[in-house]
Formats: sequence, C-alpha cells, structure tokens
Amino acid sequence: MPQKGDKMEDHVKDKISSIVNDKLSSKEIKEVIQFLRQTVANNMSLDDDLFFRRLAYEMTGQVKELALLIIDLRRGLKSKIYPELTDIATKYIPQTADQLGAIIDATEIAANKILDNLDSMQVNTEKMEKILPH
Repeated sequence: MPQKGDKMEDHVKDKISSIVNDKLSSKEIKEVIQFLRQTVANNMSLDDDLFFRRLAYEMTGQVKELALLIIDLRRGLKSKIYPELTDIATKYIPQTADQLGAIIDATEIAANKILDNLDSMQVNTEKMEKILPH
C-alpha cells in the first residue's frame, strides 16, 4: 500500500516534471528531490526567510555550474565546427562563385550569339521575300 511519503514524492516528481516541461530524466528529477531534501534537513532550525535565502544561494550556485558547463560545451563545439566552416567559406564558396560567374558569362555570350543569328536570319528572310515572287 502506498505510503503518504510516496504520494508526496510522486506529487513532487510530477510538479518538477511539469515545471521543466518534461525535459529532465527520472534520474535528474530524483537528484533535484534529493537536493531539496538535503537542503531542508540542513536548515530545519532556520527561520523561513533565512531558509529561502540559503536555498536560493545554493540553487544559484548549481545554476552557475550548469551555465559554465553550457559555455564550455559551446566553446568545444565552436572550436570543432568553426575551422570547418572557415575552410568552406574561404575555399569552396569563392570557387563556386567563380564557377557560377563563368557560367553566367558563357550563358550571356551564347544568348548574344543566338540573338545575333536571329537578327541575321530576319534580315536574310526579308531579303529573300523581296527577291522571290509572291
């Protein structure tokens, strides 16, 4: 039969899960609950104001540690990804731009030749119409 403490712990787990939009694993939620239990146990004799100040201080320290981990992760990713992006930007993008420029130039030359040939054919057609009887 479930104990009152089990129901309360389940309620706390559900509440934490809803607060973080189910982004924490079951293990991480248990760690948060354990952290809260230790904090409450260590500060039972304190008045409410001092208790919540200490709780905020301890949680702030945990958040700072998490922020530092995220910053380190970002730096690590940047150091691994950035050189490849730089390589692409300095080598391949200019080469591709040059190739596209050459394609555009060749297309323009071909289009001009086609238009010149059409003009020439138009002139020749008009000359032939004047020479040939209708």
